Amino acid sequence: MKRNADFEHILIGGLQRSGTSMVRAVIGSHPDIAIVQSDLALWTKFSNIYKDGLTQKQWNRLCKEVLTHKKSIKSEIQIGREDLESEYTQMEIPVNFADFYRLYMEAYLRKTGKKTVGLKTPHNEFMMDRVFGLFPKTRFVHVIRNPLDVAVSLNKAKKQWFEGSVNFMEHIYWWKKSFSIAMQYQKERPGNYLVLVYEDLIREGVTKVREVCQFLNVEYDPIMMLMGGHPGWKGSNSSFDQQKKTVGFTSQSINRYKAQLPEDLKELYYSLLYTEMNQLNYEVEERFIQESDNLVSKFKIEALKADAKMKLERYIQGSKVYRPLKRALNK
Repeated sequence: MKRNADFEHILIGGLQRSGTSMVRAVIGSHPDIAIVQSDLALWTKFSNIYKDGLTQKQWNRLCKEVLTHKKSIKSEIQIGREDLESEYTQMEIPVNFADFYRLYMEAYLRKTGKKTVGLKTPHNEFMMDRVFGLFPKTRFVHVIRNPLDVAVSLNKAKKQWFEGSVNFMEHIYWWKKSFSIAMQYQKERPGNYLVLVYEDLIREGVTKVREVCQFLNVEYDPIMMLMGGHPGWKGSNSSFDQQKKTVGFTSQSINRYKAQLPEDLKELYYSLLYTEMNQLNYEVEERFIQESDNLVSKFKIEALKADAKMKLERYIQGSKVYRPLKRALNK
């Protein structure tokens, strides 16, 4: 559909605990940019369930699930079915997920009165083959953070909020894959794909934010450094700053791993991610760079399991039994 191909929007992605929410707050504070308030998983979840050739019944179900999703309900900007209907009623059935995405994002933009709209969801980068195929004018900001600090943050978040633990081998696999995607698209689509290193953003501040603005083709505004213009965002770049005493960027989130990550985990990360970390100029302690056959074997097994798990989840989400089964279990 030509209008989808011409649609311009911003996507933000990167692994969880990499600073994607902070980057959303920075970009979303620009007076001309509206970034959807929360991590609505339009690409990473709903696009896998509702693909092309949506019937009226499927469209109705998609609208209901997105518009009544808990993250939609908590948003200060509310999108209703009526906000999508005027153009939808003029479309030929069946329609595609891309049509829904564009209509939703355009509705969100209209309600904010701004000029450009965007969405941040962790792991969006894994969907970019499809996104660029549907929306070639997408501008994507890919946030990358030191994997050892991500591991520390993930571990703390899992224990604090989810009462779980981190599969570090699985995390290494996904960090490596996310890095590979970043390098690929940065080379293939330099005008549409920006790799933003979290630590560079924190240390260089205004300089890096100006680079982001140049990439997005907007003028820099100082309010972006305070992150005060994005709805729902409070505090600094640290989710664990309970007192919320810090406003703006804080370097306390850098190199936490040195004191908080066990030595054996440091060895694991350095051994398996040395090349990638070196490419991003991350500090690597030489004493840990001893690639172990046992570590590599374990990594390969966990990587295969992680990949199989992802494919199985997407297959189940896209199957005909997924929605009825979910509804039955929720009764």
